[in-house]
Amino acid sequence: MKLPTRLTVVELLENYIHYKASEEIEAFTLRRTHQLNKMNQACSKNSNAVRKSGTSPAKGGVTNAKSILNLNGVKSSRSKADLANEDLIKTFARINESKRICEDLRVLFDFLLFQMLLYENEQDQYRHFLTDYYNMIRIP
Repeated sequence: MKLPTRLTVVELLENYIHYKASEEIEAFTLRRTHQLNKMNQACSKNSNAVRKSGTSPAKGGVTNAKSILNLNGVKSSRSKADLANEDLIKTFARINESKRICEDLRVLFDFLLFQMLLYENEQDQYRHFLTDYYNMIRIP
């Protein structure tokens, strides 16, 4: 590890956003895969029960058909696709919230960096950076 680091605050915050987004999406994928596996298991159990009982939905096995359609006790007013979409929306909301927090931290660093610097040589470097930066920008 080499100190001082060459990463800027902006790069650190961007790296965190990428990390957080990938973690949230991976967690969503795992939750969705788990839900689909549970649905498949419930479908196979219900279809096995239909086969064992010898009834089919066409021959009066209405209760079995209802149990297949209503797999995990989810109310009929909300479909599983709606629940998955809600979960995806919540996942993106968490990512956006992390993004906003990182943006606020960046703004905080922009405006308060000089007050946060402890050593005189750091403050001199900061002043030197600002004068060089603003001298490079020429407004015609």
